Amino acid sequence: RWFFDKPVPGKASQQTVPSTLSWIKNLSFSTIMLPGELPENTGFDNPFVEIEIIKDGEWSETLIVGDKADERLRLATRKGDDTVFLIKNEHLDMLRNKITGFGANLALFFPGKNVKRMELVKGKSSFVFTRETKDSKWVFESDKQAVIDPGTITDFLFKLRRAKNLGMLGIDATVDGAQFGLNPPKSTVKLEFFSEKYMPVEFHYGKNDPKREFTYYYSSVDPYVIKVEGMYSDFIPDSPDEFFKK
Repeated sequence: RWFFDKPVPGKASQQTVPSTLSWIKNLSFSTIMLPGELPENTGFDNPFVEIEIIKDGEWSETLIVGDKADERLRLATRKGDDTVFLIKNEHLDMLRNKITGFGANLALFFPGKNVKRMELVKGKSSFVFTRETKDSKWVFESDKQAVIDPGTITDFLFKLRRAKNLGMLGIDATVDGAQFGLNPPKSTVKLEFFSEKYMPVEFHYGKNDPKREFTYYYSSVDPYVIKVEGMYSDFIPDSPDEFFKK
C-alpha cells in the first residue's frame, strides 16, 4: 500500500499514486538541446516540477523540469546529467495538478490527540492554547487561571479535520491570493504536535463564497488555493470565550 512519508505521514490514495506513475512513464520527450541553444535561465534551480523515484532503495532517478522553452515545451534534465531536453508542457500541467493534488487535504491528516499547541488568529486578535502532555489539561496562555472545556477544543479540531475539499484552483495563494482574501488571510489556525513525525501546520482561510457554500483556503503544506466546504472564516471565533467552561 502507498503512504505519505512527508510533510506529514498518512495513507495515500491507492488509485492516485499508480495513476501518477503512469503519467510519468508516458511523458513525451522531444529534442535534446545543445549547450549553445540553452537560454540563460533554465529554471532548474527553482523547478516547476521535480520527481524522484526510488526503487528498492538501490536505484533512483530524478527528473527536474524548469522554465518554458515556448508555449508548448519546457526544459528538463536528469539530476547528475548535463543533457537538457524538451518535454510537452500540456502533459506537465496535468502531472503537476496530480502532484499538487496530493497535498490538497494532506495537512488535514493530523491526529487531534497529538496536538500540543493551537493558535487562532483572526484579524489583529490572536489566542493560544497549550498542554504539556496528551493527558494534560489545556491552558489558555493569556490567562492560565481560566478553566478550559476540553470538549470544545476536541470539537474544534474534529471540524477542522472534516473540511471537505471542493476543488483546487491552481493559483498560488502566497503570490496571487488577495482576490480570495488570502493575502493576507482573514483567519488562521496554527498547530504544533507532540510527535516529531508531524510538522507544524498552518491553515489559512479567506473569503466566503457569496452563496455561503464554501471558503477559499490554503495550508502551509500546499500553497495552492482550495475551495473548502463550509464557512471556515466564520468558524474561527472572534474571542476565546467559547472554549471556557461556562
